[in-house]
Amino acid sequence: MATCDCCGKRFNAAKAEEDFEGAYGMFLSDSMLFDNKCLCYECATEAMESHDYYENCEKCGRRFHVCDDDEQFENECGDYGLVNTPRSYMSNLIICADCALQIASERYEEYQREHPEYFEDDDNGIDVYEAAMIWASSGKDEDNMFGYSREELEDAL
Repeated sequence: MATCDCCGKRFNAAKAEEDFEGAYGMFLSDSMLFDNKCLCYECATEAMESHDYYENCEKCGRRFHVCDDDEQFENECGDYGLVNTPRSYMSNLIICADCALQIASERYEEYQREHPEYFEDDDNGIDVYEAAMIWASSGKDEDNMFGYSREELEDAL
């Protein structure tokens, strides 16, 4: 049994480690978590959620708040086809959201180069006749021109 440096409670360190990893995807005993304090699951969770937990990015050296960076990564990772992907998927290192997003961008560009067939623009996605029908049915709304000019759409009608 370990004793929490924060609340003084005795706790099962292995169980706390397992619970914390399940909740946050990182280990309580890892690197410099919480300035190497021995914390129970409850105190570690409170520290994480109250913005008392910071790390240093092992790639760029920037000090960052883990929860804030998780939120930033989650908000921006969809741009790279990574919806619902944890930031830890980008690297085995402890990295900030900016570095994780940079890695995601590089991987996305590499995937685009390897699979150009998924990213080719085939005449704006739909042919001019289909685009003209949609455009006309929407009252000739400029937001529904699918990249075609007014003249091209008019001619197709």
